Amino acid sequence: MQYIKVGVICATHGLKGELSIKELTAFGEERFKKGAKLYIRTNREYVPLQVASMRRHKGRLLVSFAGYADINLVEGWKKALLYIKEEDVAPLSEDEAYYWQLKECKVYDEAGAVGEVKELIETGAQVVLRIRFEEEELLVPFVKVFFPKIDIPSRKLYLKRMEGLS
Repeated sequence: MQYIKVGVICATHGLKGELSIKELTAFGEERFKKGAKLYIRTNREYVPLQVASMRRHKGRLLVSFAGYADINLVEGWKKALLYIKEEDVAPLSEDEAYYWQLKECKVYDEAGAVGEVKELIETGAQVVLRIRFEEEELLVPFVKVFFPKIDIPSRKLYLKRMEGLS
C-alpha cells in the first residue's frame, strides 16, 4: 500500500494539542476537514489519526486530532509528515496527474527516444520536469503544449519537442 504526503507538522499551537501544518496538497480543505482520516509515520509504521478540528491561521492550517487534546501528546510530532492512502486520492480527469504520479514515468518524443522523469521542480507557475534521456537532460514545464498526451496508468508521457527545447 502506498501513502501520499499531504502535510508537514511545523509546530504546536497552544496547550490543547493544536498543530500548525503546512499543506503539501492542492486539496487542503478536503484533506484536513473535520472527520478526515490521516496517517502519521512513527517508528516505521503509519498511525491513523482523525481530524477533530481545522482552521486557517497566518497562511497555515491549525489542526487538532481526536484523542490528542493536550500539547504533551503531540509535542514530539514536530516536523512529522502526514499522509493519506493512495486509494483515498480524488480521481482526476484523463489529462491530469498528481505530481507524485509523474516521478519515474517514461517519456517518449516524436523520434521515439525514451527518457525518464527524474525530478519535479516547483516554480510557482507550474511544475517543471527534469527528464533524463540517454545523451541529454531536459527541463520541461509540465503543460499540455509540451505534453499533449499522458498515460498515467501506463506511466508514459508523450513529449512534443519544440524549437529551442534541446
